[in-house]
Amino acid sequence: MPRRSNNRPPSPDPAASAEELSSPLHGKSLPRILLTIAIAIIVPGGLYVLAALVIVPVIVRFFLRRASRRIDEDNQKSALAHASRAVWLSRGSGAALAGRAALHLRLGDLDAALADAEQAVQRAPKLAAGYLARGQVYDERGDWAAALADYTRYIELHKGADGEQTAHARERIAALGGELAEATPSRSSVFRRRSRRR
Repeated sequence: MPRRSNNRPPSPDPAASAEELSSPLHGKSLPRILLTIAIAIIVPGGLYVLAALVIVPVIVRFFLRRASRRIDEDNQKSALAHASRAVWLSRGSGAALAGRAALHLRLGDLDAALADAEQAVQRAPKLAAGYLARGQVYDERGDWAAALADYTRYIELHKGADGEQTAHARERIAALGGELAEATPSRSSVFRRRSRRR
């Protein structure tokens, strides 16, 4: 049976997933941006919609960063309120849900963290932060096979990034992978046991 690591995982940062938020114009070519602005000007009320689409990710990032600061100040109620505002404002985006899941993890509320992480993975399957949060919940609960799968998926999606969270995920993959291999009987040993019984 795999053991939990002796050292606690680094505290997830709710604001880390906020970096995944971007406006619809982010990364687009200049002609595409100009076309979008022209359409927004022509369509009645289009400028308001465009402004909202560009500003909302900035505001969501603000609320997630503020939640992170509040938890550092040990103000849990305010931190949850800010993270919930970010989720509401983004209409439940995967990044905002992953940020709130990380906050629930820091507070030790595994059920709420799992619920938000599940939704984050469901809404944004290519978002690494959701898999990390869900993997940490599974690891804490002792579901090591699921934790290993989520940590592995996190590393796949978070290519080339180094940091405390990535190092912890790599460490847990190594620990869980080796220990699960020892705990799981191989097919040949199961076959040998069956043939002896005959």
